[in-house]
Amino acid sequence: MLFKQIKQTIFLSLMCYSAFTNAQTKLFVGSYTHSKMEFAEQMHILESHRFSWQQVYGASDIDLRGKWIIKGDTLIATLDPIPDNKNPGELEAVLTPSGDLSLSKFNDKSTVEPYIFKRSEYNLSQDVAEKLAQPINHSKLIASKKSPLERQNEKAKKRFEKFNKERKQLGKYHGFFKSDDLDAPVILGLNAKRKQFVVKKPATEKGAVNYFQGTFTVKNDTAYATTTADQDEIKLYGSHSDDLAENELIIYFRKLDLNNLQVKVGENFEEANFISSKKIKTENDSVQYVQLKKGDSLWVRIGKKEAHIYNFSLQDSNYNQLLLQPNYAHVETWVEKPIYITDEDEINSLYDGKITLKLSTPERVHPRFGMMPSTPKFNGNRYFSIDREQLFKLQND
Repeated sequence: MLFKQIKQTIFLSLMCYSAFTNAQTKLFVGSYTHSKMEFAEQMHILESHRFSWQQVYGASDIDLRGKWIIKGDTLIATLDPIPDNKNPGELEAVLTPSGDLSLSKFNDKSTVEPYIFKRSEYNLSQDVAEKLAQPINHSKLIASKKSPLERQNEKAKKRFEKFNKERKQLGKYHGFFKSDDLDAPVILGLNAKRKQFVVKKPATEKGAVNYFQGTFTVKNDTAYATTTADQDEIKLYGSHSDDLAENELIIYFRKLDLNNLQVKVGENFEEANFISSKKIKTENDSVQYVQLKKGDSLWVRIGKKEAHIYNFSLQDSNYNQLLLQPNYAHVETWVEKPIYITDEDEINSLYDGKITLKLSTPERVHPRFGMMPSTPKFNGNRYFSIDREQLFKLQND
């Protein structure tokens, strides 16, 4: 009988203590604010036994989170760990007679002066309270503390995973390929979605370019790449002279090797003939010219072993003086250049097997050209750029 009475007494005591503790807990729950010159704080004591402590000082915002418990009449709060920081100790606070929150200890040190958070009438919505109860995601902070090399490797890994996923959908002619030369690698980027490519070559190589780009098509498991018009070996510019007859045309060749160049003018490529070298006259050491009858189109043949023909339409053109000169960007011209990727994801066909490119981590390759002025001056006249219509490989005669 005595044991039963003792058991009942303990149970009632626990019930009373629990009710008292719950009452104490609810007294602390709410929102509090503190402010002074250029400094503002707010603290939210949540029913979930979590708290949020926000500080605003000038342009700096700090958001701290943690958990809390009640011991006696004191709230004891513990901040969540912050990566690579020396985390402060526990925060202790009590309620004032007016219901405000008075910090009594912070970072294991008692406060010298009263540090009062005024109770606010502001009531948090359930959604906001749930968000504030969540620990802060410090992944960005952790990432910012990593070394540049670590961040670079992580970004490279993500790009590689992205390209691998795309390659499964788009085929093997998609991705980045690099040579083994770490100091001056040759890099080829292929975009199968846009049918575009970009190449980066070492600038230290004699006569080499830094970047060039273009488009490609895939036929019979081989890609055929052609560079864009801006990266032609030659550029054509036009001007008008009132001294020439209506159907007369003069073409100036500036700093071009005439042993490696031929010209056609006419309405039809098949019916027109290449101009003989006897018709080309010398103006000075670096300039030659030829006077012709104005036709519908101009064809310029460059090269011997692998000749290329540039086709410029002169139909409805007001120009009767043309300036033909090299592209000073020292670009490299490809015309349906075959690119074959092996089953081992290697490319040996770009430079006749002298350079092997292997599937590599994607890189940011942005072609930038120091192109020559679009409106050069020659013989006192201003010349304007003429875009070519097309570029194609010359058929064997």
